[in-house]
Amino acid sequence: MSAQVSRAAIIWAIVRKDLREYSRERFFVVITVISILIYGIAFWLMPSSVDESFAVGIHQTGMDEIFAAAMGDQGVGIELVQFETVAALEAALGMVDAEPEEPLAIGLAFPDDFLQRVAAGQQTTVR
Repeated sequence: MSAQVSRAAIIWAIVRKDLREYSRERFFVVITVISILIYGIAFWLMPSSVDESFAVGIHQTGMDEIFAAAMGDQGVGIELVQFETVAALEAALGMVDAEPEEPLAIGLAFPDDFLQRVAAGQQTTVR
């Protein structure tokens, strides 16, 4: 009768065989070591925390109640910034020649008749 071989012994034999074959090719060994080092260095250089919030500029007319409710619920990392004119919003987005003091990530310009068109079922465009 032959002796029973455990599964762990079989797996360990396969791993040893694969490592032996792998170590014969010096290029793959060097590339593996370099990639592990680069990954470790990149992980070490990453900041421990990040600012996960961004600002959204909004120009709207007639929707003050909607945006007041939305601005009161700003715990999700989105800061809503109201602008009186489209030109002021474009300036804050850096769409004009002057550099903005604090650039915005995105801007939404609702047309003046936005609510009336939506209520009437007409298509409208938000820039």
